[in-house]
Amino acid sequence: DANKIALRAAASRVLPHDVAYRRKLGFPVPVRKWLSDPAMSPDVRRAFESDAAKQFFNVDEINALWYNAVKFGLDLARVSKDKAFLAEWESVTADFPAVFKDTFWSKEMGYLADYVDGGYKNFQVRPNMLIAASLPFSPISERLKQLVLKRVMEELLVDKGIRTLSPKD
Repeated sequence: DANKIALRAAASRVLPHDVAYRRKLGFPVPVRKWLSDPAMSPDVRRAFESDAAKQFFNVDEINALWYNAVKFGLDLARVSKDKAFLAEWESVTADFPAVFKDTFWSKEMGYLADYVDGGYKNFQVRPNMLIAASLPFSPISERLKQLVLKRVMEELLVDKGIRTLSPKD
């Protein structure tokens, strides 16, 4: 399972292997019903199988969002003195920035991979890397944030916004 690579690697340092690497459980969405309903099936199937949906649901920057959410939760736990939450989650996030960097950063390229699939890293310049760089609890350093922003400004920034893909790709 190639999902949440950085998260799983960090979690495996403090959680049992079978917990850190268990299959995704997903959310209880009635997709089976939607796909079996003759009135909805063609539209739903088309939407879920579109290139846009595949791209949205496979973005590895979700790791950065997860890290941000847990770090925010840790801040709340400190304020509320929730020792159980702190004990459970502080160790999980401790190594995450290093694992995230090892997984997604390329010193040679100077920016984050768009996605990682096993040993393959896709380095198309896309705006997704802005998510990791802009979060209050980002898994990347200030220096790496600056390099990401520089790359986005060089290749994606236009007068009316940000391109979804670099013209070089």
